[in-house]
Amino acid sequence: MIDKKNIPAEFDKIARRYDIANRVISFGMDAGWKRRFVSMIPPDSRRILDIAAGTGDIAIKTARSLPEADLTAIDASENMLAAAADKAQKNGLANRINFQKADMLRLPFDDGSFDCVTMVYGLRNAADTAAAIREIHRVLRPGAAALIMEFTMPPAQPMRFLFGVYFRFIMPVIAAAFTGNLAAYRYLNKTVTEFYPPEKTAAIIKNAGFDVEKISLAGGAVWIFRTNKAD
Repeated sequence: MIDKKNIPAEFDKIARRYDIANRVISFGMDAGWKRRFVSMIPPDSRRILDIAAGTGDIAIKTARSLPEADLTAIDASENMLAAAADKAQKNGLANRINFQKADMLRLPFDDGSFDCVTMVYGLRNAADTAAAIREIHRVLRPGAAALIMEFTMPPAQPMRFLFGVYFRFIMPVIAAAFTGNLAAYRYLNKTVTEFYPPEKTAAIIKNAGFDVEKISLAGGAVWIFRTNKAD
């Protein structure tokens, strides 16, 4: 199993080149996935928390889509947060998003603080997946939505085989060419191949007190879990 204690340090190393590497290794498809993800945020959400915010892509897209929303974005990597803050500043959104360092397993917010929680590519990095979901449940008001997008191994062949070959042997080399860090993307490969299948992830979410819908993208390599906190 992967030791996830040093995850923030790994992301600190690749923060400034993270966006371009993601575009390249996903063949540009990640932008479309994120647009679809943000379009699923309930339009009446006024207090939104983005967990594992990275370089701020989701928070910035959300701020543009929902100009009345109050946005908080957290991450455990200081360099990722610095890159996110710079990006928000360049997009004229510095005053719209509150970026702060925080642990997804110990969210520094009161119960029922948010109308919506989002998380993209962050759940598989949690040292305790169920605990991370329980924290999301805790900080949401009753009936509120949580949206989670995550990589996983495609369930069916030949996509599973092709994706496995790409993620194990090709993707880390390509990403390293842009970030200078092969180890970080070998770690990414391991987090994906060792993460739960979508049915197990959905079960964990449901057990925490959510209604959940699974949406498959990219032949089952990417999944959106659209959930609501049960009243």
